[in-house]
Amino acid sequence: MRTIKLYDIYPDIYLDAYREVKRYREKLSKEIFEKTGGLVKLDYTFVDWGLGSIETAYDEAINTLPILEKVKWAEENGYDGVIIDCMDDPGLTAAKELVNIVVVGALESSIHLASIIGGTFSILSVIPEANFHLKEKIRAYGLEGNLASIRSIGIPVLELEKDLRKTAEAAAQVAEKAITEDGAGAIILGCTGMAELAQEIENNLKRKGYNVRVIDPLQAAIYTAIAMVLMGVK
Repeated sequence: MRTIKLYDIYPDIYLDAYREVKRYREKLSKEIFEKTGGLVKLDYTFVDWGLGSIETAYDEAINTLPILEKVKWAEENGYDGVIIDCMDDPGLTAAKELVNIVVVGALESSIHLASIIGGTFSILSVIPEANFHLKEKIRAYGLEGNLASIRSIGIPVLELEKDLRKTAEAAAQVAEKAITEDGAGAIILGCTGMAELAQEIENNLKRKGYNVRVIDPLQAAIYTAIAMVLMGVK
């Protein structure tokens, strides 16, 4: 049995603010290797140049080229698939055109999963400025009809890790409003920098009586990529 090699590309340059992001991906890589009995090897990287965070269409435009450089490198070095580790799916369409291996994005994967699980879904974005860009992409993916809402937690990407408890509490409060006021059947974390908080936020909601899944968009993308590689589809 051969090993499936996946390359997780975090689309920002590495900053000290991403220490927990890095730690979570190292942990996730080990967990996936164990869960799949050694079938899947997940490596991760940050881009070599560009901006420190992607929150708007302008940010995406700046960081797309360094992302594509990493995507091409992955194909040339024998990887079976690439995950673009960002809820903006920066450069996703171009990456699919560029290489002949599986390429998936966090937004694309998580909204399809959420529509299966909950029918309707809400996204917890980082800042209000990100909402329009996310909505436009959801429309392009054909799932605008499943979108209950996009609500911001009001914490920029580079501040998410300053106080993880504060971030989790803010996200849980906004998620509760998305459920009660917008009718969300599932919650998606609007930044892969929040990925490790999914279970904590879901537990907070359960304690309040809400049995709604909170989706880690990074894991949604990883397991989508695994399924596509196993099925032989690109």
